Amino acid sequence: MLNAADRKLTKELDLSNLILTIRELKGLVSILLSKDQKLLLELQRENVLDSEDEQTPKINNFDV
Repeated sequence: MLNAADRKLTKELDLSNLILTIRELKGLVSILLSKDQKLLLELQRENVLDSEDEQTPKINNFDV
């Protein structure tokens, strides 16, 4: 069981697998979302890194 978990983790962290997954996600986004939804997705605050994020740990958008 430990070997199976190790193989699965290795596969999920494999760079080529991550790139393929990102390409598939981008394809789905381009097909399924409207122009406005794509814009909102790009503007989401959660996708932005800033100094406040590094200093204050948050769990489920609540300050810890």
